[in-house]
Amino acid sequence: MTRTTHSTHRAEPTTATGTPPARRARSAVESLSLALVVLGCAVAVGYWLASVSRPLTTSRMMPWLVGRTLGLGAYATLTALVCLGLWLHHPWRVRWTVPSPESALRAHAALGGATAVLVVGHLVSLAMDAYAHVGWVGALVPGRSGFRTTPVALGVVAFYVMLAVAGTAGLAGRVTKGHWLTVH
Repeated sequence: MTRTTHSTHRAEPTTATGTPPARRARSAVESLSLALVVLGCAVAVGYWLASVSRPLTTSRMMPWLVGRTLGLGAYATLTALVCLGLWLHHPWRVRWTVPSPESALRAHAALGGATAVLVVGHLVSLAMDAYAHVGWVGALVPGRSGFRTTPVALGVVAFYVMLAVAGTAGLAGRVTKGHWLTVH
């Protein structure tokens, strides 16, 4: 003998997307609430950071400090970029499958982009800094800086080498691997 049960649960009406309107409204309210909480936290943290850093931001040394910080960040990302690039070409890489070659190439490209952004920020902040006396000409022409001429000239040359290497990265897959790797 089988027993049949009848459900008194009525199906909710659905829209063209198949989602009941009540569920969509609840989801929208939850999303809006989450967005407001995140916005509130961001405003609070931003206000706190602005109040704490006020003496620094009004200092005439601010461009110098930003330039130094961006330069150190560029060194860190460049070191990781070169190490990962060497690892991608190393024969031992085929023995270890972590990270996958696709992930490693994506990380290599992301590090390259991050390095370029940090170097350009470093260059702009030091070129605009009145304290450093580098200027735009000194930041773009080797040997024309009014501040530490030789180190700044080496940095300018390194910037142009970085642009050349970045240009060769754009040729990956368009030129035969043996020739491209030699140039890159």
